[in-house]
Amino acid sequence: MKLFRTAVISAIVLACCGFCYWYFEVRGSKQRQKEVEKETLLFQETDAEVEKIVIRNEGDGIEMERVVPERVVPERVVQERPDPGDDEDYRWVITSPVNTRGDRYAIDAFVAMIAGAKRDEVVWDSLEKEKEYGLDKPSSSLRFYLAGDPQPHGIDFGIESLDGTKVFGKTIGKNSIVSVPAELKNGMMRSLFDLRDKTLAYFKAEDVVEISCISSRGAFQLSREEDQWYLMPGRVKASNMRVEMYAGSLSYGYFVEVVEESAVEVARYGLLSPRLMVSFSLKDGTDYLFLVGNSVRQGDAEYYYATRSTDRMVFQVKAEVVAGLAITEFDIRERRIFDFEYDEVTALSLTRLAPGNGGERIALVREEDEWHFQDTGKTVEYDFVVDSILRGIKNAEYEEVEPVTREDSEWQETGIDNPDFEAVFSFGSGRPPLTVHMSGVDEQTKMMWLSQEGGEIAYYTSGYFMSSFPGDRKELLE
Repeated sequence: MKLFRTAVISAIVLACCGFCYWYFEVRGSKQRQKEVEKETLLFQETDAEVEKIVIRNEGDGIEMERVVPERVVPERVVQERPDPGDDEDYRWVITSPVNTRGDRYAIDAFVAMIAGAKRDEVVWDSLEKEKEYGLDKPSSSLRFYLAGDPQPHGIDFGIESLDGTKVFGKTIGKNSIVSVPAELKNGMMRSLFDLRDKTLAYFKAEDVVEISCISSRGAFQLSREEDQWYLMPGRVKASNMRVEMYAGSLSYGYFVEVVEESAVEVARYGLLSPRLMVSFSLKDGTDYLFLVGNSVRQGDAEYYYATRSTDRMVFQVKAEVVAGLAITEFDIRERRIFDFEYDEVTALSLTRLAPGNGGERIALVREEDEWHFQDTGKTVEYDFVVDSILRGIKNAEYEEVEPVTREDSEWQETGIDNPDFEAVFSFGSGRPPLTVHMSGVDEQTKMMWLSQEGGEIAYYTSGYFMSSFPGDRKELLE
């Protein structure tokens, strides 16, 4: 019994010792480490927002402000979108050396870097040596202002260490000289291009009501009527998806270099006789004009000079941006061949018709999300094959060439009078069945001709989905 009591007391003592070690050594060590890390921060931690930043570097200066527009409505204040098409509750504006929109993500990341900036060491506990370290007349500096605090915060940078890995500096409000990594200074001395918003346009695709384009490939005009786009003046239906992508392309595009902030003579850039001119009319009554001039090569890359109506800046854009805008009526026309929807189809039959390669007629019905053989009721195992063919035909668009009519001399070349494949669609909406005939798929181009049975028009379209067209039901079973 005495031995047991001794063992219990020993266990309690060991537990107490272990707890004391954890509390004073492990936990205390972590706490001391946090305090040391906090001491090395260049700037005091704060929850206040940075409202203004000023960068001075070798005589060049950049000033930017965080703007939160507000408007008052009954009984509450709500934040207003800063620009048409902008979903953000604030933005950064560069006010010097030019007045332009800032890149919110780049500047927010810059602010986060400032908040976490650390010194290497304190090299002098006073400022009496600031002249020796180039800090009496610093060539580079950073200033920032916090919400509700008129006092500036920041750092001045002086000379570099002999090995170039460190820079000496003094933090505003602290009576000491410190060293910081050279890369930290380089990160703080950002250029105007680094921090400016390089987006080509700020409107949203849904704000556009008219588009006109003139290029070396031709001209077209688009007008939106409610939810449908039309090519004018013939009022030919355009592809809503393609127009939306076209209208929004400048919102996602960006320039890669600023050539002139405020150009006067633009002839040398080919902008008096532009190779591309696109105009967007917005529903608020404003217009946006985008002009593209001469091309310029940099190594293997090709760029174009461009300008816009919102400022007088001349900049360079990638060739891909220009290629996406310099399209034709054909490119943007509605070219879908059939107008049914996937969920309308309740039954489908597939047949290979090619001489010597024919197959059985495979009749299928759909129940909820499963396909079954019509005659046996057995479930189709490889239903993804059926879905691929159904969706491929439903989404088929004629490509590259205009549709061919039976009166055209090219009709016989389509081979559509002797088709290789047949698909028959039945619908639950009461509309009559649709029979589609398809030619063989060209092995090189992967293209084919497609037509409605008895139709007078053949369409040239992609046959990517035909590679798994079944010849018999075994190909749809495991």
